[in-house]
Amino acid sequence: MGKPGWLGVRVRGVLGARSSAQHRILVLVLATLGLTVAFGATGLCNWVAEWVDAADDGGDVVAIGDLEPSVFYCDVTNGVNQGLWHARLHTDTWQYEQLDVEKVNGVSAAGTPAGHFWVIYYAPDSQELRCAHYDGTAWSVEIVATGLIGLRTGGAVRVDNLGRPHLSYFLATGQLYGEIRYAWRDSAGWHDSVVVFGYVGGQSLALSTSGAPSICYISSASMYGYYYLKYAWHDGSYWQSATVDSSVRANQPSLSVDSAGWAHVAYWDSTNRRLRYARGSGTAWDVQIVDPESSAGFHHSLALDSGGRPHICYEDSTSSGLKYAHNDGGGVASRGC
Repeated sequence: MGKPGWLGVRVRGVLGARSSAQHRILVLVLATLGLTVAFGATGLCNWVAEWVDAADDGGDVVAIGDLEPSVFYCDVTNGVNQGLWHARLHTDTWQYEQLDVEKVNGVSAAGTPAGHFWVIYYAPDSQELRCAHYDGTAWSVEIVATGLIGLRTGGAVRVDNLGRPHLSYFLATGQLYGEIRYAWRDSAGWHDSVVVFGYVGGQSLALSTSGAPSICYISSASMYGYYYLKYAWHDGSYWQSATVDSSVRANQPSLSVDSAGWAHVAYWDSTNRRLRYARGSGTAWDVQIVDPESSAGFHHSLALDSGGRPHICYEDSTSSGLKYAHNDGGGVASRGC
């Protein structure tokens, strides 16, 4: 991809194989000038970038099997929030449609193998957490929760094997204090529960193959205390939690769960300014350093392949470049893109 001089590049999402024959990865990067979608073959750095929109405020990308990728984002033009937009790459041409005209932020999207989409976002003027749903024929917009003055979306919306959406978000009730909440939808509508409350934040949501939710987040005993990494999972009745890493100040967790139920999380070590990776089952964790270079990895995204092996795309702020790391069982390999 080269180094186009990005400032504050944010890696938003890494998707699995776009084509089983070509083993392609999709990366959505938020640069200062707009959204970029990059396509690259796994293990190689023959990245080719394409601009989606020249003025935006970030979003999320979805690729389903061999379908063309879709980007969902908040368009900000000349400082004015233009609402929620959907860009779809069809026959090498980007097509655009507006899904919500109100000011939005915190966009997160997921799709199903049938080509259905769920897009979660916050409408601050209406104080509503909304969901835009495409059922294969038409779009509809639902209200997940309302009256959310201190809402901050986080993590990512996930879809289980039955096509039902799940999401997590942070609801502030004080300065740096609030609740991490989990919401899901079934035939009866939307449901909501509190996962944990306190000085918490930075959450990332993942689902097991059975649809069981788990959330990685950061937690502290006080407002200006030591924020360490924690992991919460639902045992069928209640939320349980355990500490992943208390040796460093943690930030920006990115969580995935493999088919065997093992949790994988990439996170930023604020103490040593390094990208870390942990694998565990709840109470026992194996922690590794992904990249020993300082200032590489604050913005990152983790995905697992079909074998449960981790792949991470992340920013190197020193060189203003994008890096890709993977672990094939023999250790972590990293390269610039």
